[in-house]
Amino acid sequence: GQDFVVAPRTFEYTTSSRVATVEPQIGSTSGGTLLTFTGTGVREDILCRFDENSIVKATIVNSTTFTCETPSAPQGATTIEITSNDIDYVD
Repeated sequence: GQDFVVAPRTFEYTTSSRVATVEPQIGSTSGGTLLTFTGTGVREDILCRFDENSIVKATIVNSTTFTCETPSAPQGATTIEITSNDIDYVD
């Protein structure tokens, strides 16, 4: 037979977070705009990354909604990505 030992760490299977909508679509260059994301798989440890530079911890509203406050940025379009493990970001 085979012997197994209990590892000191656990692994958790989860569903992926998926964003369906982000509102509003425009905000101030000085930051502080509260973006509301709706979708599925909302977890307590979601982070938002803006243009691969600024990382903001999300505030969970409920099982389908979370918010992130925008940092200051120059005028123009910004890429927003989310993660629930601080490693794999998706837009």
